[in-house]
Amino acid sequence: MRKFTMIIMAALLTGSAFAQSVPAGRNHTVPLINPALLKPVKIPANGFTGDVKMKGNGIVPKAKTSHIVSGQPTTARDITETTIGTTYYDLQTNGSVNDRISNNGDGTISAVWTFSPDWTNGFPNRGTGYNYFDGTSWESQPTTRIEGNNRSGFTNIGVTSSGAEVVVGHSSTTAQLLEARRLPKGMGEWITNTTALESPATSGDLWAKTAVWGENFHVISLTTPVISGGTTYNGLDGALLYDRSTDGGVTWDATNVLLPDEDTAHYDGFNGDSYQIDARGNTVAIVTGDISYDVILWKSMDNGSTWTKTIILQHPFPFFTDDTITDINGDGNADSIEVCDGSLSVLIDDQNMVHVWWGDAFILNDVAGDALYSYYPGINSIMYWNESFGENAPAAITGALDLNGNDTLDLPIDDLSGQLLIGQFGFSSLATMPNAGIDSNGNIYLAYSAAVENSTDLVGKAIRHTYVIVTKDHGQTWGDSVIDVVDDITQEGVYASIARYVDDKVHIVYQKDFCAGISGLFIATNDPDPCNDNELNSIAYVEFPVSDLGVSVGIPSIKANNEDIHVFPNPSTGVFTIAINGSVVNQMDIKVSNVLGQTVRELNNQNLTNSKVTVDLNTLPSGNYLLSARAGTKSYNTIIRISGN
Repeated sequence: MRKFTMIIMAALLTGSAFAQSVPAGRNHTVPLINPALLKPVKIPANGFTGDVKMKGNGIVPKAKTSHIVSGQPTTARDITETTIGTTYYDLQTNGSVNDRISNNGDGTISAVWTFSPDWTNGFPNRGTGYNYFDGTSWESQPTTRIEGNNRSGFTNIGVTSSGAEVVVGHSSTTAQLLEARRLPKGMGEWITNTTALESPATSGDLWAKTAVWGENFHVISLTTPVISGGTTYNGLDGALLYDRSTDGGVTWDATNVLLPDEDTAHYDGFNGDSYQIDARGNTVAIVTGDISYDVILWKSMDNGSTWTKTIILQHPFPFFTDDTITDINGDGNADSIEVCDGSLSVLIDDQNMVHVWWGDAFILNDVAGDALYSYYPGINSIMYWNESFGENAPAAITGALDLNGNDTLDLPIDDLSGQLLIGQFGFSSLATMPNAGIDSNGNIYLAYSAAVENSTDLVGKAIRHTYVIVTKDHGQTWGDSVIDVVDDITQEGVYASIARYVDDKVHIVYQKDFCAGISGLFIATNDPDPCNDNELNSIAYVEFPVSDLGVSVGIPSIKANNEDIHVFPNPSTGVFTIAINGSVVNQMDIKVSNVLGQTVRELNNQNLTNSKVTVDLNTLPSGNYLLSARAGTKSYNTIIRISGN
């Protein structure tokens, strides 16, 4: 094996000889991927500008500047890692990362993953692995799934305002979504329900994603596609269906809802795991995107009752299949086209604005009907868009790091075949698997996985690590600080799920092992990464302080009704004085909620002196809280922080 200087963005490639062939088709669980042939190219670390030709006379849209950081990533001064479980089943998702961790706002954390205790044909013991942090320590690593006799997988967890843990995955036993629920969290027996989310599709639903806010629990899933043994539904080979519970998963009042334009006039179907969902208050957002169709946002402002649709990135060839020649300009030559790699994340911020991320990708098809088209794995950009962009193009904000500062990415190439040696995750590019969280001050944190230059696993392939970056201005700029959460250059760390609610620490669960890529059991026809066969993977929990990313945990003032509410001292160990300026009131009702929206303290009919009152919240755990006050006809809200006692 020799090393070549690799490209930083594969849009510099010329000629189909440098692409790789993959099965076209649709809805591949994990498609066959053979590593690409790449020429050594040297370009500036921050990407390039101008129109760049690839194969034929087609021109790739003007490249967006990648925010590629030179030098070493920031070292987290106080990073803590705990192995909370293991699994032999190393496919946590086919695309977008599931919500596998919940920061419960009271010092406790719930975490799940797709688990198998053994390497057995068909993984009959596959299910949800679960662990719980009670504020002091994690439980023992699990040895069995939580669903009892039900084989399940591709799991998610949410914790409701009443303290119920709700886990949703899919059951291969019943070909339906499976719900496991218990109250209170961290205790008691899991109650499994295989009929609560029953699908109208002949072969059921697969690959659920979930979002929770208060008692509202939202689910999006895909009807089983033809390639996985299903049939079409509403004419679609893989239809997205939406479900909602308003009582924390006890009952479901909206089920199997088709979203706007989910019909054969607009699409022929969607792909497994190529979607994500988020919720905040009555705002719900769903995104989907893949190599064969648009990046789409559906947004609801009434808790999922009605939806509006926005196309964020339009696929240049509607109803794309292997019969489609990607000839953009009609000159008879196939052109490369920019698409989404199927891994997306969506987040609704504190202003109810939607933010979307995905892994960038390029594909090309020059022969109709041969069930193959070309894919470029060397793309190195996480793409970003939010609603303030309007019709402006998405931006490339980060990617794999130029660790040695030589303005190139140095990745291994096989001597004989000239192929890029890197582990395979479907159509994932060098930077992929974005997943986002937010703190009470509106700072947004993004975890993603990217190739590590000058790294090799046990068989000489480049590995991926998980990185975290932050924006402090709702996505206008992304900081230069980057945290690499994986502490071992010889191990791969992927499938990072970041807790949506960030307090003074970032909380992440991810999968790690010593082999790049995934097992060949999940690849269509061959085994490009045999190192993963019968390989035990660790499930790691990582936390580090937000200050390592340059974020202050100070508490901002919030104005309401043109009058100020002031709380001091803030932060405090628990005793706060609340003052209302510009209003003469004698009594106040006070409610304190944690970051999950759960009410943790109510103080009604508090007597005020000179429009001030002192309250003692010393018994609450350290963390950020929303203090809501009502005095007379006025309502006020502000963020308070309880520091360690």
